Amino acid sequence: MIMEGNLAQGRRILLVDDEQLVRRTLKLLLGFEKHTVVEAGDGAEGLELFRQGPFDLVITDLDMPRMRGDKLAAKIKELAPEQPVIMITAHQRDLQTPIDHADIILEKPFSNTALREALAKLLKTDR
Repeated sequence: MIMEGNLAQGRRILLVDDEQLVRRTLKLLLGFEKHTVVEAGDGAEGLELFRQGPFDLVITDLDMPRMRGDKLAAKIKELAPEQPVIMITAHQRDLQTPIDHADIILEKPFSNTALREALAKLLKTDR
């Protein structure tokens, strides 16, 4: 995974998804850029870990048990309004309302290029 020149490596990322395979794959991809990835299996666990922070970025799935990703993103933005959040979902076309608390939404399956572009946009060195 090659990143843009203005993208800092080695950021701390909270990854929240109930699918272990998705977490494993994203952790591997993010690891190529020397990011530290902290994993959570649902939104409630993700919120608990976020409170222990800090994180440079949060990547969360939308549809999860215990706490959906949109609720997690809303709570995160209440705690830290400037916190960048990427929402990933396989159900974007089924959504009746937009997700207000995500900075970027990636629809599963998304390409490595789409992930790189989202990271480049949200993890600029001037943050």
